[in-house]
Amino acid sequence: MFDNATLNAAFGSIGSLWKRYKDGAQTRHELSRLRAEEIDAIAASCELSAKHFIEVMSRGPHAADELAAVMKALGMEFPPSQSGEQSMLNRMKVACADCREKSTCRGSIRNGAIAQGYEAFCKNADAINVLKIRSLRSSLECRK
Repeated sequence: MFDNATLNAAFGSIGSLWKRYKDGAQTRHELSRLRAEEIDAIAASCELSAKHFIEVMSRGPHAADELAAVMKALGMEFPPSQSGEQSMLNRMKVACADCREKSTCRGSIRNGAIAQGYEAFCKNADAINVLKIRSLRSSLECRK
């Protein structure tokens, strides 16, 4: 028979899956109420095609949660405090939402190996490295 911890973990996983499905369904419903011109304008402001915007949004509001976890695990601020980073951050969120390596990412975060291995699988590795360099540069300039 199963112990309480195993059952609680299973029910927690089922609850998380249900919440993600429900959040995605709500987002899809909200998108269906927008006119094509509104979707085009919002998508353009995100530097996406309307089709790609709908695909990303349909994944639900937590589709890019790993980005914050990766940056925090790497000792970085999320969102970055540097001015002018919003466009880059938006692109990073889209890349994260599109990612097919989420299980690898989550596992690396969980076992503490993300700092040594993210560059091998993360679509945002280059952008993360740019932000790390900018942050380092900024902190060095503050010390002068």
